[in-house]
Amino acid sequence: MSYHQGTEGGAIPKERLNDGSPNKDLDETMDPDMKSRAQPEMAESVSSGYLSMKSDQSMNHPFHFKGTGEVVCDICSEVQAVKFCLTCSVSYCETHIRQHYTIAALQRHTLVDVNGDLVQKLCQHVYSPLDVFCRTDQMLICSQCAETNHKGHDTTLLKIKKSGRQPKSFDGDQHTTLTSDDVLPPPGDFQVLLLTLDSVSLSWSSPQGLTGPQTFRVTWGCDGETSSTRVKDVYHLKISSLKPGEKYQFSVATEGEDGRQSRWVSASLFTVVPPRDLKVEHLKDTSFTLHWSKAEGMEKVPQRFLITFYNPGTELHAENTKDCHNTFSSLQPGTEYTVSISTVLNNGEESEPVFTTICTILPAPDQLTVDSVDTTSAAVSWNQPPGLDQTQHHYQISYRCPGTEPHITTTSSHSITLSDLQGGTQYSVTVCTVLENGKQSQLVSTTFTTSKELPYYNRCQVLKV
Repeated sequence: MSYHQGTEGGAIPKERLNDGSPNKDLDETMDPDMKSRAQPEMAESVSSGYLSMKSDQSMNHPFHFKGTGEVVCDICSEVQAVKFCLTCSVSYCETHIRQHYTIAALQRHTLVDVNGDLVQKLCQHVYSPLDVFCRTDQMLICSQCAETNHKGHDTTLLKIKKSGRQPKSFDGDQHTTLTSDDVLPPPGDFQVLLLTLDSVSLSWSSPQGLTGPQTFRVTWGCDGETSSTRVKDVYHLKISSLKPGEKYQFSVATEGEDGRQSRWVSASLFTVVPPRDLKVEHLKDTSFTLHWSKAEGMEKVPQRFLITFYNPGTELHAENTKDCHNTFSSLQPGTEYTVSISTVLNNGEESEPVFTTICTILPAPDQLTVDSVDTTSAAVSWNQPPGLDQTQHHYQISYRCPGTEPHITTTSSHSITLSDLQGGTQYSVTVCTVLENGKQSQLVSTTFTTSKELPYYNRCQVLKV
């Protein structure tokens, strides 16, 4: 069977042109549903023509163009089109559109003005009106794509302010009605906070210009799986049971009681949490070892750890490891270090860091000895602690005899002579290292006993001799 271009822009059997029908030049009076049953090949012909119209203007296609790119009437192919029928998928000039205003069957059709973006208003896949908004993918789609490529997504039926057929609904989806020229203001200050590896907290502020109770639509998903809920009179939501180590997209929009909806406000977040159970082992004057555990639920997720450490006034050091432990060496004795560890996925996404503060040991004086003792004095010395060659420090000495208050003195030397002691008395002495910031080492101690004083007559005998 051969075909000619018909008034609907599709292909009609050549035999039908010669059947003597009084309406052969006014095919648009036929209801589109009846026409689709009589001509099952029409949709395929129209669709294929649309896909090839830019490459071959001589082939059947939905739009005819002048040399300037104007859309011309599909009926006469001469006069500029002023209306496009979404139901017929045909462009009409002022003359040929009149039948859509007078014939009852055509008055149910949906007409739009012909403009520069007319082609874009039709689905690129099946050449159908873009009468559905997919919230999941944030794009306009047609009804057929909503049942196939976008099945299961959160979709919105667009309400066209003209008389015509209503868009059909889709099983399993959630719908509202949205008018393009009457949109609500969106929520403000949208924030997403990771609570645990599988839960987040969403918060937002009231839409600008709106007062009283508000309703919001919230969606979230990853890897093509999308969930949605509606909340009323609150500006926050906790979402649990998320997958660890995944990137989630979160969106919120204002919804009116009549189904109107604002634009979406969105944010994305990886469910990546830092390590846990930080423990310090082998703490020394110039080194320590830090252990930790992977975040609960992420034990099997490929990951590494970013470690940074510094002490006030020094440069930040950073390193990476796949192990759950790290030894820090070549440190300054008696120095406080701040260490942070964060989880890093293979795609580079990083968790919030977890912090801990560790102070290396300040070594005490070494080999404290009593060099000499007499009746009223004693000489004490010690060695400098290791690792303090480049660190400003001094020593604090405390000495006492039983039942008395301690005497405290300081020196930068490695020895001291204690004077004004009592003869024949036992003294205890302690020495510790002290830094400029006042931090002290552990104490080292020793004891000594001063010599006894001679009786008066013995001293006289000594003088006579």
